[in-house]
Amino acid sequence: YRLAPYIYTAAREAYDTGVSMCRPMYYDWPDEEAAYAATNAYMFGESILVAPVSKPVDALTREAEIDVWLPKGTWYDVSKGELVEGGRNMRRGYRVEETPWFVKSGAVIPMYPDSVNRLGNPGTDDLVLFCAPAASSASAPYQTFLYEDGGDNADYATNYRSTEICRNG
Repeated sequence: YRLAPYIYTAAREAYDTGVSMCRPMYYDWPDEEAAYAATNAYMFGESILVAPVSKPVDALTREAEIDVWLPKGTWYDVSKGELVEGGRNMRRGYRVEETPWFVKSGAVIPMYPDSVNRLGNPGTDDLVLFCAPAASSASAPYQTFLYEDGGDNADYATNYRSTEICRNG
């Protein structure tokens, strides 16, 4: 539920552009040979890269090691809470309760607070802006938008609001 505002915005972008919100890496990096080989990761909207764990957990470490290709630039590993330099393949271990997802450095992700446990509940008007750490102040400027509509009718094509969200450093 926390990612519902981001997902709803990505769904609108998919509606407007015809490009799926879940897409292979080579859609965003067509000139990168490694993007075509990165079959274990996908982009989820414009700012999130997901690398699902699809291997058994090691009995000793209680982690499953995955190989993931990160495009050039700096990415924030949300599960580990650290910045990672991209432009390479890397191997990392994740526990069963972790979902490996990476956010572009400096990106802003509109989210609901932890307290939201179903949509349409009181409190779903509250919004949290998750700002991924930036590698440097030069990479910090970022712009996205938040899409909102009534959510319960077919007026989405004409009766909606798009709010620009900017991070300037």
